[in-house]
Amino acid sequence: SPLPHEAFLKWCYNFCVDFGAHYLGSFMDSIVSWVTTELNSSNLKLRAASINLAGEIHRQIGPKAKALFLTSSISDSAKQLLETQFTKSPFDQGSLHAKREKTCIVLNKKECSSETDNAKREK
Repeated sequence: SPLPHEAFLKWCYNFCVDFGAHYLGSFMDSIVSWVTTELNSSNLKLRAASINLAGEIHRQIGPKAKALFLTSSISDSAKQLLETQFTKSPFDQGSLHAKREKTCIVLNKKECSSETDNAKREK
């Protein structure tokens, strides 16, 4: 059913806005894979939610996120949608240090970014 998929995409988008996409940490690869899968859906609401989430991740993470999205196995039309969204949501270098509405009390930004780096080194 597309309804729970759309709801979770929107929840992830709100998570990124409220806490910051850097808190996705070691789950970034899984999130990108899932978003690109949903991007190929025939359901317009799923595609729109996927594009919005990809754009927000790109706005906060930048070139690393763009590379992850564009190197995944997706159709040319999906790549074009992503490129258009990335143009609309340019990388904001200040977003890592932006004051967020919510904060994580378990992990700090440095721990999240080092977890992401370590997960990529292990692969």
